[in-house]
Amino acid sequence: MAPRLKLLRVTAVLGRGNLTETLVGDVDDVRQGGTRRSAVIKRLHPSLADNKNAVRRVAEEARVLARLSHPRIPAFVGVGDDDGLPFFAQDQVDGVPLPAGITVSWQETATILVDIADALATAHVVGVVHRDLSRRNVLLDRHGRVHLIDFGVARADDRPQVTRTGAIIGTPSAMAPEQGLGEVATAAADVWAWGALGYALVTGRHPLGINADDSPAERLRKVRLTPIHPIASQTAPPALEQLLMACLRREPTRRPPNGKALIDELTRLPVSPVELAVARANLGRLAAGWLATAASGSGPSGVMAGTATVTVND
Repeated sequence: MAPRLKLLRVTAVLGRGNLTETLVGDVDDVRQGGTRRSAVIKRLHPSLADNKNAVRRVAEEARVLARLSHPRIPAFVGVGDDDGLPFFAQDQVDGVPLPAGITVSWQETATILVDIADALATAHVVGVVHRDLSRRNVLLDRHGRVHLIDFGVARADDRPQVTRTGAIIGTPSAMAPEQGLGEVATAAADVWAWGALGYALVTGRHPLGINADDSPAERLRKVRLTPIHPIASQTAPPALEQLLMACLRREPTRRPPNGKALIDELTRLPVSPVELAVARANLGRLAAGWLATAASGSGPSGVMAGTATVTVND
């Protein structure tokens, strides 16, 4: 993938990891006669400029993103080189990650899940598995729309594995059991994480009892061994509970296979378009409030108002 962007200036730093740093800045599309635009930029860490494997990993994430075109995934802008540091850019999203511990109505949960499933369906059909479907990678905008971000640990079926067999990749709270065991994550692993997010939005708890105080080892132990109890919601329809529990089955082959299957199942929920529209409006008001408090410095952890919050997940 040949460079096409020139980094003109950096206006904000969103995060830094072992491999990359995530920035907001202005880029110039040299193939479009110098079209300047603001974007979210993921650039190789300066200390790794001579590390061929690190350069390859940044290029791989860019290739994955370039294959994805969906309104619920920030659009890929292009790749560039900044004094020897490869980078790629995406559109900004004025959104906020779903805060830990929040619960919403089952209609609002269904609205969030529909958007995520739609984005996953697009990824899965071209052979891309996200592998890190955690709350911090789900942005909610002030219109109540969801945006799926950070494909930094995504796997594409037609690319060689970046990590060795047995390596554990992703956020422990969003890992399917097979990921916790270091096995290859298929689209069914994204389905498990989707189900875990829906379960938590309805109940206020992680299906495996994972909490913020758990050590990484304890989180992985729960992912591998803890049984999942039924939702037993007093408000959510049985069809939604049954779908979420099906997604959380330990054996990948017993879950809905991919994002398209999730969309098909969601169409069976007893919810009207009017209810979904009201739920989306309510979510938009929630997001607007979170963005306003973030702008004042007291919002949910990790939120930057007015731009995408991209977690560097190396």
